[in-house]
Amino acid sequence: MLENFKGFIGYSDEEFKNLWENALVVVDTNILIYFYKFSSKQSETLFNILMRLKIEERLWIPHQVALEYFHNYESNMSKQTEGYNSLKEKLLKLNKDAEKAFSTIESSHPYIEISKFKYFIDELKKSIDEVQEKITEEINELPKAEYTEKKVLELMDGIVGHPYTQDKINSIENEGGERYHNEVPPGWEDAKDNNKENIRTYGTLKYTQKYGDLILWNQMIDKAKGDQHSTPIIFITEDKKEDWWEKDKRGIKRPQPNLIHEFLEKTSQKFYMYRIDEFVKYAREYWGDGVPEQEVENFNKELEHIRKSDDKVEEMKRKNAKLMAYRIGVVSSLSKQFKDVQINKLMEYLVEEEKAHFKNELKIAFSENDKAFSTHIYDDAISWALNIASPRIVNKAIDLISTLGTLDYTKANEYRDRMYSEMPDETVPKGIMLLEFVEKLKNEIYELEDDGLPF
Repeated sequence: MLENFKGFIGYSDEEFKNLWENALVVVDTNILIYFYKFSSKQSETLFNILMRLKIEERLWIPHQVALEYFHNYESNMSKQTEGYNSLKEKLLKLNKDAEKAFSTIESSHPYIEISKFKYFIDELKKSIDEVQEKITEEINELPKAEYTEKKVLELMDGIVGHPYTQDKINSIENEGGERYHNEVPPGWEDAKDNNKENIRTYGTLKYTQKYGDLILWNQMIDKAKGDQHSTPIIFITEDKKEDWWEKDKRGIKRPQPNLIHEFLEKTSQKFYMYRIDEFVKYAREYWGDGVPEQEVENFNKELEHIRKSDDKVEEMKRKNAKLMAYRIGVVSSLSKQFKDVQINKLMEYLVEEEKAHFKNELKIAFSENDKAFSTHIYDDAISWALNIASPRIVNKAIDLISTLGTLDYTKANEYRDRMYSEMPDETVPKGIMLLEFVEKLKNEIYELEDDGLPF
């Protein structure tokens, strides 16, 4: 009976030994992409283990993995070279900016002696030249992307599974809606990613990207059932989402228990998952692989660097997503009242220094390409000006009411009552209403004055 709870109980040492002796090894798309992320030949450590498995007919790549690989590998082929080249460009710009700064100061302030400081330009250029040379060396040391591509294709050749029919994909997606709603692994976390709502097509097949992991999962289950005999599976992935792994405060604890149970229930076979370093570690332990310990240590160091880099990229994506959500929120919650503020009227209540600052903020707002961010700057500038101007607008309104009182006592009292009863307490909305209020007062006085006083 306890066999039904292997997802929670785990496997015994003997069961793990049997698993490693008999399992078919399956790699995820991210494993194939990782080969392009190594900056040295350390990737050979993993590649050699996988090639050995292929020769022994114990390596298999699901069609979904291969399809995702071909959709993504090109964007990863030259990222490291692009990074180094970007650094070179920024260093050259730094040098040009320094030269421009000296030239500008020399032109605009001809009476100061700046030649004594120009050694900085020479030192900077020398340092940049040295760094540029080092960058070129690093680029030359990088594994060639074309070589990596050739090795990956060699690894994949002859071991990629067959695609599903469109009817099968449709069936998986229909089932996936309910699975994801109930957070049944794998793949439900992808339902949170708006980018994964896109449809991906290849030939006559199409699928919604958020169901990619579920399609892969079904292909592994079908492979484990086998046409002639069933087989256990070891899955290698760098995915670390909670729809694949159970986590605790220290991080990844074990594969999702539901995965192990569902696999056993549908195939009568064992399933287990590893990330790259753990896979290499146990490959040496169970297979007595002849990989030197120092090589494994160097491999793990570079692997950890890649993971940290990936974490930084993900963090940047999260921050950008939050910023974009904020900007969209700014646009959707645009205050209509700010649109109606008459800038020239508001300017009348600012002193010269305040006007200069206000105009500069407006200039920044209208020169910004991002409409949402531009609106945010514009709104901030209006709020700032209204906070300063509101008390002054109140004084102007009181003066105008007094003037109106000399012409029409009743109307003056009506305006006084409105000013104290209808105006909000908050400074910004109060300032907006007062601007309008003052203009109405002026019009009343113009109509009553024979000559029309200029205000």
